[in-house]
Amino acid sequence: MVAKAPATWYNFSITDSKRLRKETQTMKNTMYILGSVEALIGAVLLWLTKLIAESLPVLGHVAFQARGGSYSPDNYRIHATFLYGIGWGLLILGILQVTLAFCKKKIREDSSC
Repeated sequence: MVAKAPATWYNFSITDSKRLRKETQTMKNTMYILGSVEALIGAVLLWLTKLIAESLPVLGHVAFQARGGSYSPDNYRIHATFLYGIGWGLLILGILQVTLAFCKKKIREDSSC
């Protein structure tokens, strides 16, 4: 039985090169996918937060009309600064990540972004 030499930088076969190229291609696609998912989650979070912030005062008004009593829209306003910040952050990071992946691809192809 012949012992196999350890894999070092000078013992690099063609099959290893093909495997490495395939893994690199997968990582490029991962950057696009993760950036798109981040941007999508950020947009959905912004939309849901805005929807809830707009609908709560209306629902409060309907509840007070049914029960009778005084209504103040300030009692039903939510302060969603933190959620808006997270949503905008995810949206911007996702767009930047997709743009970075696109620019890296363009630079590899024709040295311009």
